[in-house]
Amino acid sequence: MLKKILLFILISFPLSIFTISNSSLKKTNWYTENGNIGYSLDFTGKNEFNITLQFEGGGSLYGTYQVKGNKIHLKIKHKGNWRIKVPKTCIYKKIPRSAFANDFISCGSEKDLRFWKKNSIQEGGKKAVVNGIKVIAFNAKSMKAKSAVSMRSAPNLKAKKQKFTITLEKDKIGYMGYYNGKKKTVMYLPKGETVQVYARTVTKIKVLKWNNFWYYCKVKDIDDHSGGRMVWIFGEFLKVK
Repeated sequence: MLKKILLFILISFPLSIFTISNSSLKKTNWYTENGNIGYSLDFTGKNEFNITLQFEGGGSLYGTYQVKGNKIHLKIKHKGNWRIKVPKTCIYKKIPRSAFANDFISCGSEKDLRFWKKNSIQEGGKKAVVNGIKVIAFNAKSMKAKSAVSMRSAPNLKAKKQKFTITLEKDKIGYMGYYNGKKKTVMYLPKGETVQVYARTVTKIKVLKWNNFWYYCKVKDIDDHSGGRMVWIFGEFLKVK
């Protein structure tokens, strides 16, 4: 009986949640990091795609594509001198109640290069879920470190500390954050550095003598070309920029 029910569901609803049409790809904009500086992905009427690095002189990578179900098969025609590795197949996915956006295309390289669907971006203040943890979405609010603070893989002191190669604020050039070649590998966010906050825990959590939220933040690693990586930072050491 159970097998018959499952067969009926598969016949009646053939992977409708996980598929995407060619027209849907073309009707929207796809960005890493919700449209902040990073990569954008565009699909055109001639079944061509273009990945652009969103700052002056960033260049582009392009080719043709085919859609089959939830898979987007890419054929690269021009890569130039780009260092990123784009696979031959990207996958369309949905994450209900995501802290970023509900729809994205995963290209599975450069530490999971994801292009988020712009018009499915989560509104600030909405309830969301990050890796099974209930959060409140912030929609990329800027916050600054009040003092040096650890960056962790989860919102607790037992979680692994994350290592990044960054350029300090004092060494950045221009409003888009170009750097002059100086970089530093750190296991903590230095005082005065800025992060983009996408969510916080629903309730405050006691850590040592403090009671505050944990914040889900994007930190740019200049040796990572996917636009940034996500970490958890305890709120006692952050302030609104």
